[in-house]
Amino acid sequence: DITKQIPELREKYDLYCVTVAHIGDGNLHIVLCKMDMSDEEWNKNVEEFHQQVYAYAYSVGGRLAGEHGIGAKKLKYMEEFTPNGELAVMKTIKRAMDPKLILNPGKLIDA
Repeated sequence: DITKQIPELREKYDLYCVTVAHIGDGNLHIVLCKMDMSDEEWNKNVEEFHQQVYAYAYSVGGRLAGEHGIGAKKLKYMEEFTPNGELAVMKTIKRAMDPKLILNPGKLIDA
């Protein structure tokens, strides 16, 4: 269903995007291109696009990322959209495996 929504959102926010996926496991990769947009307009449109795409993904049981992890750019969305219980489990595992929080600081979760 989301592959039908992406073109609508692309038009709504005047973004050029390419969507690639491994549909079998529900993994989407949406590449947004700035083109001639001002920085201000780009930041606003990308934020609103992400809010809608990620809210929908979570509403149907999806997540922000699969095998690639979250890194730094999606960290705020991870904190916003992931259910609290799931975040608590992730943070517990992170602290157990990396008690000094020295491995990839600020990546995946803010432990």
